Order: sequence, then structure tokens, then C-alpha cells
Amino acid sequence: MASDVPGPEESELPAIEVHSDARTAADSSLASEIVELIVVTRDAELLQTLRAAAGRARRVWHVPSADKAADLLLAGDVGILVLDVATIVGDRNAFAIELKRQFPDLVVVLAGSREAESAMAALLSDGTAYRFLHKPVSPGRARSFADAAVKRHCERRSIRPRPGPVEVAGRRRIAWIALLTAAAAVAVAALVALSRR
Repeated sequence: MASDVPGPEESELPAIEVHSDARTAADSSLASEIVELIVVTRDAELLQTLRAAAGRARRVWHVPSADKAADLLLAGDVGILVLDVATIVGDRNAFAIELKRQFPDLVVVLAGSREAESAMAALLSDGTAYRFLHKPVSPGRARSFADAAVKRHCERRSIRPRPGPVEVAGRRRIAWIALLTAAAAVAVAALVALSRR
């Protein structure tokens, strides 16, 4: 039975670190990737099940409303958002589309009733939302959805790699070398021209 989870003013829920020693060789590439997961819900049962099933999504944050998720999304490098559609005030489809527009690499998993899924079907078919998790959710289903979302996040990261400090430094070094090479070529051309006089 689902109950209301206290809001942040009553109880700030910190990140939960979930570690598992039971990793397979296939999981080893994802094991080093720390993926932040935000769960937006007021459903305590859903939150508890997702925390227990987080597995490779090692950090789980909780916020009670979709509006409050924006603060966490802007503050960090969040990979997955599990959004209980009951928390969205207003046009659910417009909210999800705007969320995806602002955070294109974010993997959005929607959660709710079967009726809510049919209302959100267009978001699933156009790729705005990755999957829909029916409530109430079993631990096994929550685990498979979390694993799939982490895999999807890692795939997206490899498609659109973000340059790290070494890559940026390397690009700057190449730019400086090109600039110095061009300057040296100009200087050599000037010396050759002066020597011919």
C-alpha cells in the first residue's frame, strides 16, 4: 500500500549509496560509471522499491515534485530521472518534452498507472521517455528497469562524449602548435625574402 512521503521541509532524504559485490563480467564496464538517479514521487512504496533495486545506479536522490527535480538536474550530472506522472502539475506531455529539450542526455523513465501510460504513449514512441514503469512495481521489474536505464545512459554518454580536461588541454596544445607553426613559417618566409635582397 502506497503512502505519502514527507516533503523536503519535513525530511531531507540524502543520496543512498548502493554497492553490490555480485557483479558479472558484462557489468564491469558499467560498474565504474557512477550514475545519479532522481526519483520524483510521493509514493513511499515506489521510492523504497527503486532504492532497493538501484544496483548500478549508485546514487539515488528523492524529490516529492517535478518542479523540485529541476534544482537537482541543474546542480549535477544526473543520468536518469524516474518521474511518477502523478507528481506533474499541468500538461504532462509538455512537461516531459521540455525536460528532454533542456536535458537531451537524460534518460527519462515514467511511472504510473496503465491509464497514465496510454496518455503518455506518444512520449514513449518518439523517444522523449525511455520506458514506462507500471505501479505498483515489483523489485525484479524495478531492477530490470534500473539496469536498462543505466545501460541506456552509458550508451548515450559514448555517443555524445563530453570532453574531459585532458581532451580540452590536448585541443589547446594542438591549437598552440598550429599557431606557432604558422608563425614560424611566416618568420622563415620573411628571412628568406630578406636574404634574397
